[in-house]
Amino acid sequence: MKGRLLRMAWAASLAAGSMATAGGLEIHGISPPGAGQPGSTGHLDAVPLSVFGGTPATSGNANSMSSGDLASLVTSVNPLAGTVYVFTVNYGSQASIVVLAGGTLQTSVLTNTGGTGAFQTGGVNIGQLSGGGFSSVGTLNAIGGVAAFAYVGMPHSTTGSVTIFGNNSAGFISRTATVQFLSWNASSSSFNVATSTQMNGQLSFQFFVNPVPAPLALSAAALAGAVVLRRRMLNKKH
Repeated sequence: MKGRLLRMAWAASLAAGSMATAGGLEIHGISPPGAGQPGSTGHLDAVPLSVFGGTPATSGNANSMSSGDLASLVTSVNPLAGTVYVFTVNYGSQASIVVLAGGTLQTSVLTNTGGTGAFQTGGVNIGQLSGGGFSSVGTLNAIGGVAAFAYVGMPHSTTGSVTIFGNNSAGFISRTATVQFLSWNASSSSFNVATSTQMNGQLSFQFFVNPVPAPLALSAAALAGAVVLRRRMLNKKH
């Protein structure tokens, strides 16, 4: 009986781990938050794409994103012209944050406290911060009507911020563009919209890489429950 209960608890820990997704981002401080909805926070689970296989850029403003990587991002999101999308992709065992836009982003200001660099479709000048991480600013160019920027290789507890600006000129993302924060749904193999808001000339938010992968945390909790159960049975026996 005791062995069967312990095996059930251990199986539950594995099941809990398999249902969760690691490499997520916590988004907070979204401003403007969006009309008629909370919109100020969101949790983004990572899409399991094999992208960003090259060397991330650590300086300059040239196109450093391969056409294959850009095509993979576009296929997964199917972006609409004039809309901005924010999501996360696992980069090896670490996280990345992706800003994908259906058009040219007039100005982008992005920072993070960790990571190995960035990939982009060009135009945003990347520089290293003295305390670690990167800061980037500039006009994010579109290739084939789509612009993309990604900070990659961010370890747990990395923090950062993103500010994007609109421009009502032809070919640019407008000042009132919709920004969608996307979270990967492993069950349906597609994105859910975690929150959506409209720019008021600009939009800014902060992000945080989860310090503990969700499967590990859930498995550890279930395993701890199994240990407590075992101890209780031993105490009853004595």
